[in-house]
Amino acid sequence: THWALGIIYLHLRDFDLATAGYERALALNSNDADFLAEMAIALNYMGRPEQAIAQLKKAMRMNPRHPSWYLGVLGYAYYEVGQYEEALATLKKDNKPWFTTHRTLAAVYARLGRLKEARAEVSKMFEKNPHYTLKSENHRPYNDDTRRKRFVNDLRKAGVTK
Repeated sequence: THWALGIIYLHLRDFDLATAGYERALALNSNDADFLAEMAIALNYMGRPEQAIAQLKKAMRMNPRHPSWYLGVLGYAYYEVGQYEEALATLKKDNKPWFTTHRTLAAVYARLGRLKEARAEVSKMFEKNPHYTLKSENHRPYNDDTRRKRFVNDLRKAGVTK
């Protein structure tokens, strides 16, 4: 229940209550690797990517056969802290890339000035979600709009026009 409350408050952009929900859930069950990894998504949005990286690494140690989406979240955390080569290496390990993996790869490649590869990721991204628009990024619960704008600008550089 506390995990669910954390998610709800995150999307309502009440970051104090979101943090309280996640921390209570963590206190009650710190051994759930999927929870640790999902909480890292919230930590990224709340501007705490260093903590997200540590938590994801712990989740991966707890569940060495983790689902591939852990890599997408970790790659995004590396993007957030400016470790673009590490983000790229992590995201490329994903053997079942989701839409979000391709989206983050496109932004990382654009950030690295590798626009041909960025555009290839944009094509893969639209194959998985043809209805995606940059406006959808406005719905993501960032606590700091400058980080969202940076991500959107990188996606524009990668070739996302709508």
